[in-house]
Amino acid sequence: MNMIVVLVVLEQLVQVVCKYLLIYIYIILIMKKNNWILYLFETDEKKDIVKIMEFKTMRDVSFVLNMDASVISNWYHGLINARGILKNCALYQSLTLQ
Repeated sequence: MNMIVVLVVLEQLVQVVCKYLLIYIYIILIMKKNNWILYLFETDEKKDIVKIMEFKTMRDVSFVLNMDASVISNWYHGLINARGILKNCALYQSLTLQ
């Protein structure tokens, strides 16, 4: 009788582990395949596009704009207002479809 209970508990544990393993694989294969698209405009009115750049990470964006990644991230998420060059930028996240 105890062996049956142990097998049932083990089976449930395997199901839970498989579920979280699939979520982890999904995050690595799908969620991490995003790019950052930065539009640089001539003025802060954002009418004329000067350049469009694509980056793998937010840190790459911060390197090119010579700003802290936290400032760019906070601006992207709407936590702070645009400052400096960010007034002439628009940043979008794109997912790579397979």
